[in-house]
Amino acid sequence: MAKGKDTFGFSAEQVKLIKETVGKDAVNEAELHKYLYRASKLGLDPIDGGIHLLTRNQKNYDTGKWEKKNVIVIGIDGFRAVADMSGKLTGIKRGTMYNEKGQLTRAWAEVFRNDWDHPAYEEAPFREFCQAKDGRATGLWASKPETMLKKCAEAAAHRMAFASMLAGVYVEEEITEEIEKPAETPADRKDKKANGSKPDSGKSQQTGQPSDSKPSETQQTTTSKAKEDNQQPSQEDKSQQENKASATKNSQEIDQSGGSDAKPFNGELVALQDSMKKEDAEVWGVTAFDVKSDNTYLVVSQKEISVKANDQIKVEGQLKDNRIYATLIENLGKKEETKEENKEASDGTSLEIVLASIPTAGTRQGQNLVWARGQKGEESVIIAAYDENIEAFQKLNEGDNIKVTGEIEETQNGNIVHIKTLEKAAA
Repeated sequence: MAKGKDTFGFSAEQVKLIKETVGKDAVNEAELHKYLYRASKLGLDPIDGGIHLLTRNQKNYDTGKWEKKNVIVIGIDGFRAVADMSGKLTGIKRGTMYNEKGQLTRAWAEVFRNDWDHPAYEEAPFREFCQAKDGRATGLWASKPETMLKKCAEAAAHRMAFASMLAGVYVEEEITEEIEKPAETPADRKDKKANGSKPDSGKSQQTGQPSDSKPSETQQTTTSKAKEDNQQPSQEDKSQQENKASATKNSQEIDQSGGSDAKPFNGELVALQDSMKKEDAEVWGVTAFDVKSDNTYLVVSQKEISVKANDQIKVEGQLKDNRIYATLIENLGKKEETKEENKEASDGTSLEIVLASIPTAGTRQGQNLVWARGQKGEESVIIAAYDENIEAFQKLNEGDNIKVTGEIEETQNGNIVHIKTLEKAAA
């Protein structure tokens, strides 16, 4: 196993390289760490091009401004590899549907798991995913629409079947140039009227997708300046300003309830960076990621938070607008092996495993390996061989019995046996 890893399995040098190359479009440090965390969990190497960090535009409902948003993308083969490494994938079906006029309307996909009675099923409507300009499909959507649409449906089905690993991960075919524009608000229409523009429906005529037009920074600045020059603050505005000033003055205090519209939160998160204390207030905070929901939260507390990047934390509190007002934060650290058989494996006790697939070359966290699915008693596991064990492992076939010693890593989709020593058992 590679040594000296410190950030989700990546060394400081690797993080620096990723940050300067394939991760340079991260909108902030938290999004970069989220990218690294997801790459580590999926066993994909960013430098090798196995997982990508794209940037798209999204309109902020509160400010009315367009902001950059990161989206994590892998190829459809990456989806299949992750599903296969879980040891639970048993099959994939997909196809397309046409209307009575012979027009492509949608694609469908089914992903089968050995522990589910029914497959995960998803459909991808053509009108929702086809990328078009002036009412005409562009690029591969014009020449290979079935292929593109089936990828969208299959990726969605994989996310449903393996949500703990693939939530929030997409194929590029699913991502349009802009993330969905929200419906035009009264404030938008008022700004356009002030600048002599006609209201926009927000939809293109041909595809039904969000249009590309958006107010420029110059228009926003002009509108704001006109308001400042022509309007004196009303009594209501003054009252709002006083309330805002009062809230700023009391910023050292946190409302642990989060307000009347806050929701209770109780779950386990992964810290994306070290916890920090706000300089001008007795407030501690840490940015953390929820694997199950694919959400990133800012956890804040009046009590000191002692957390390092990659720590798992149990959090209870109130959730509002992606901020958790914590009443309890428990640092779980790194998961420790609790099964007796895991302890025995680390101590060098042999494990007998039957190969359930042919060994396949791959990479994980930047390291070359050969892996296969195996059966340890009634438990399905992934077996991974490194360095001097690769050649011997590649000579094995499905159904072979092997004896190994090594480390067992517990993941959300099953255990991975990292081989230290390997020998083929007698038939």
